[in-house]
Amino acid sequence: MKKIFHRIACSLVLLFFVCSSALAVNFYPSYSYGNDSLRDLPFGTYYKNSTTQMIYTKKELGLPSSVTNITIMGFEVHKIGKLSNQNVKIYMGNTTKDQFSSPSDAVNVSSLTEVFDGVLTLGAQEGWEYIDFSTPFTYDGSSNVVIVIARTSSSFSSNLYYVAQSSTNTGLYRRSDGNADYGDATNTTISYTLFSKKPIIKLANTTPSLSAGVYQISDVYELRWFANKVNTGSTTLKAKLTKNIYISDMSYMPIGTSTNPFAGTFDGANYTLQFYNSIFSTASYNGIFGYIAGAGIVKNVAMSMSSTSLSAGSYAGL
Repeated sequence: MKKIFHRIACSLVLLFFVCSSALAVNFYPSYSYGNDSLRDLPFGTYYKNSTTQMIYTKKELGLPSSVTNITIMGFEVHKIGKLSNQNVKIYMGNTTKDQFSSPSDAVNVSSLTEVFDGVLTLGAQEGWEYIDFSTPFTYDGSSNVVIVIARTSSSFSSNLYYVAQSSTNTGLYRRSDGNADYGDATNTTISYTLFSKKPIIKLANTTPSLSAGVYQISDVYELRWFANKVNTGSTTLKAKLTKNIYISDMSYMPIGTSTNPFAGTFDGANYTLQFYNSIFSTASYNGIFGYIAGAGIVKNVAMSMSSTSLSAGSYAGL
């Protein structure tokens, strides 16, 4: 299959009826529990540079002992304040702490797993905003979890808020507009502020099942997992849809990049990728498949879109 991209700025809007499909991925906790909002955590977006630390207890997360591999994390946007090109690093660890005893009780990230290091767009729309990990976090099945997020940027937003809950001494933050060291989680010389509020969160293992060397994609989060694996270098993977995939109220991650073109096989098995109120970035090489190498095969897949637009600066396609 050859690439179907255009060398012009373009916009594609398709209007079709779409319907929902059940999700195979279980998120934890399985309920919504936030009744407040904040902008100091998780990303400290009112300033250009920040580091935050948050503790979530096992009871709060509701993680069963069987879930030992975490591949995605979500925070809920309360109020939109879009920020593009945010440099973010995320660290996670198992901990016996259930709160920070003081502002100096920060966790050293050298003892944690770096699960993400990349560029994000934050606060583009209300609702859950997900981050797909480049390295899975191994949960031990019994501990609390500490999360450290470091962010550096040339921009900030006074409007972006996340849904939060009150929680005594379970958050730390430090922030600065002029000093990028505040966004370096490995810097242990800069003090934090102790905080008694933190964003609500969702965690999950989105790894799809594997059958005869082919990943069986049954929902949007498994599709995101597959795209993330391809885009970070595993370009020859094979996937097959097992049902219609409903992509609603979230940013979509194209499969394949100019750096890591998709060179595997994607079999839609005559199912449909159904988009509703979804957001595509305006970057180049945009579409359901961002970039397909000569050896890449995409077959037997249909697409429908409603209240969704697709555009790109240089190359756009399906």
